[in-house]
Amino acid sequence: MMENLIIKRNGEYWNRRFTAVEQLAHNENVRTITGIERHFINAQRELDQQINAWYGRFAENNQITLADARRWLNSRELAELKWDVNEYIKHAQEVGLHPGYIKHLENASARFHISRLEALKIQTDHTMMKMFSGYDDAATKHMKRAYSESYYRTCYEIQRGLGVGWDMAAINENALNKVISRPWTTDGNTFSDRIWNGKKALIDRVHTELTQNMILGRGPDRAIKNIAADMGVSRRQAGRLVMTESAYFHESADFAALKSLDVEWYEIIATLDRKTSQICQDMDGEKFPMSQYQVSVTAPPFHPWCRTTKAPYFEDDDGERVARSADGKTYKIPSNMKYKEWKSVFVDGGDKTHLKKADKADIIIKMGVLGASLGDTHTAAMTGILENAPPEMQAVWNKYADRLRIENAHYKGGAHCMYTKGVSMDIDKVAQGNKSYSTGELEKKPYYTAYHEFGHNISSLMAQDVTGLNFSDIADIYESKTFIFEGGKGYTLTDMLHKEGSEYINGIWNRLKSEAKANGLKASSVRKADVYQILKAEIKSKPIMSCTDISDIWDGITKSKARAHYGHGASYWNKISVGTEAFAEMFSATVMNPESVAQIKHYFPDSYKIFEEIIETLG
Repeated sequence: MMENLIIKRNGEYWNRRFTAVEQLAHNENVRTITGIERHFINAQRELDQQINAWYGRFAENNQITLADARRWLNSRELAELKWDVNEYIKHAQEVGLHPGYIKHLENASARFHISRLEALKIQTDHTMMKMFSGYDDAATKHMKRAYSESYYRTCYEIQRGLGVGWDMAAINENALNKVISRPWTTDGNTFSDRIWNGKKALIDRVHTELTQNMILGRGPDRAIKNIAADMGVSRRQAGRLVMTESAYFHESADFAALKSLDVEWYEIIATLDRKTSQICQDMDGEKFPMSQYQVSVTAPPFHPWCRTTKAPYFEDDDGERVARSADGKTYKIPSNMKYKEWKSVFVDGGDKTHLKKADKADIIIKMGVLGASLGDTHTAAMTGILENAPPEMQAVWNKYADRLRIENAHYKGGAHCMYTKGVSMDIDKVAQGNKSYSTGELEKKPYYTAYHEFGHNISSLMAQDVTGLNFSDIADIYESKTFIFEGGKGYTLTDMLHKEGSEYINGIWNRLKSEAKANGLKASSVRKADVYQILKAEIKSKPIMSCTDISDIWDGITKSKARAHYGHGASYWNKISVGTEAFAEMFSATVMNPESVAQIKHYFPDSYKIFEEIIETLG
């Protein structure tokens, strides 16, 4: 079939297209993990309630001995428990839980003697069974989608690239079920087996924690805290399982599609960044005949969380791949450049003079339906700004461009965004930039406010994709995978802003107290108002165009007590989180104001990292 085709594509084309396919799969993985995490969060909340209620009923002063915990329930307590158990049986039958578990509940319902501790374990067990059932169901549906979507997308990309198309047989449902139920690792377990093995391990840990808590005479808080930590571990394991198993099904479907299209060779493509594993570094650029395809040996995934993929390889070429440098500029990389050489140039600061810069004219910026509202002049100007934005911001813009909305492009009030409904602003005024009322100095560049408001719009669309809700914001929802609370919950952008803001303010306060003591004054003579005055003066000493964003962020954190050049005012922050505004400020700054980004990173470095994580993960 292939030898009759006349259109040829170089390696750069195939690598780019199949990297994009892998990124789509990755984004879907992240959405699935977010949904599964909600099962864990809801279960944790239910466990907390069950344990607190149990201690409240049977403990004295929040303490109970193991002997008292093993006392039989009285007739009234037993009757109440059996009512609960019968509800559990009904739910288990409705959602198709394991027959062995249903039998276990039926046996409990028939018993005449059940201890207090057994009753608590029955309740917590059912909560965890529900959680793992939801987890397994979501994972199964996701794996089926991952395989089907990857198979069809691979066929589409190859036919599109070659310039011809022909009928492809649809994936048979029975065959799909066999694929996802077939073990692929040496331990012989399927992904579903791993989920339910994780269930048993977690239930055992919870049982042990409850029993030890009573032996040591502890209150419920310690048990809840330790169980939350165990749940956090299980939740992270769930994320790893979804990513790794999805990578296998994605690559297996890709292999099946390449084989059906008579492709004879494939090339390994490692994701080029600082997180790339040693094995993926070494495998990057290696080419194999299809006959040698073997998962974890000659084909990804090579390890848990593996992001490496593959592309069809047809012939030698001198194509090029594009990579981003730390300064935001883009360069063309020869297709024969391996990972280690790339790392020396783009990570370790090596010489770039032998590389050609990528032509930004090749980047197509989408404006979706906005052009009709903005008009040609404003559309062209905003497109020009985006063409010079960092590639990651171009990517997130293009992803949401078709869903961005303008409610009113000639609104005479203050510019604002009503979540997913869209933006209202006076585009002619916004195009001129904002000047300071006091000095007349330009404090916001032309169109800066537009990108700020579209930052709000994109934040709401991200939140809608995660939660299904129309009136929410990603800054208050997305939990960082890098910055984690002790209990296993990730920081939101809002959480981190308050943490870093508090630490910075306390740093100034402690410095003032030390200076007061050195001058023979009492530390108590230093007022919080003094701290705010120093912070305001510090911000005002900077070039105004670099600090309007941080001025508003500090306005939100301090409820207008440290307002410098600009802020929304105290009453506004009673309704809106500082993370909501900070996301939009970071968005517009990253698109077109590197001086502001530098100030944001100075005061809120980890908060900006969470913003970058959101852009990378959901963009």
